[in-house]
Amino acid sequence: MEIKELNEKLAYELDLLGFKLYECYYEKKNNILHVSIDASLDMNEIEEISKKVSEIMDKYDGDMDAYMLDVSSCGIEKKIRNADELKEAIGSYIHVKGKGFKYYGDLEDFDGAVITLKTMEKNISKTIKINYSDVKAVRYAVKF
Repeated sequence: MEIKELNEKLAYELDLLGFKLYECYYEKKNNILHVSIDASLDMNEIEEISKKVSEIMDKYDGDMDAYMLDVSSCGIEKKIRNADELKEAIGSYIHVKGKGFKYYGDLEDFDGAVITLKTMEKNISKTIKINYSDVKAVRYAVKF
């Protein structure tokens, strides 16, 4: 089974259980199937998800080599992977990194081309605009 197809099957099945799949990928070098869930998880939920993933894998990929299954939360500082996820993050505290710059701040707006970020610099609030095309990475951040 291709990883894209596996992602679709897992997303559907996990949605039925009330969980949102963040990402699923196979680390071939170490034979690890990584499944990340977009939620804070306790051990019972990780066990429930692991069983469901194992059922799916047994059903659809019996010919796959032996692998280890890693189920986890994507974490509080998860990556913002695309423009749609960035739009969903409006109002959140984020970290933006590009060539020659790094900013932490509250995402005020994103119009698809420009990120508007409210930052604090030496206890002074400052609103900056960043071209999305100049951004290398964006993630949620924890404000202290």
